[in-house]
Amino acid sequence: MIKDALRYIVGLGDANEHEINGDTYSDKELYRIDPYIPRADPIKMHTLTSLVDYIKAEVDDMAERMIVEVRSPEEVALYSQLDTLRCRGSGKSAGVPL
Repeated sequence: MIKDALRYIVGLGDANEHEINGDTYSDKELYRIDPYIPRADPIKMHTLTSLVDYIKAEVDDMAERMIVEVRSPEEVALYSQLDTLRCRGSGKSAGVPL
């Protein structure tokens, strides 16, 4: 019990940030702090043609390479390539309403 109390008291101190290999860490158990990257809400489309037209129109800045996932005979999804944090955006999907 005393050990837990001492850990709690030590943990109340201010957190300091350290940069290691370009990543920022806190000295409180060294959690990685990812930079904020705003992401758009997914766009829903009802036909595959509308998805193709959207891509061809170059409405948004899109990655040079994209992945199309066929989820089912009625639904496909379009994913971007990985970003700098190794995350993949999935902002577009098209499906046939039943």
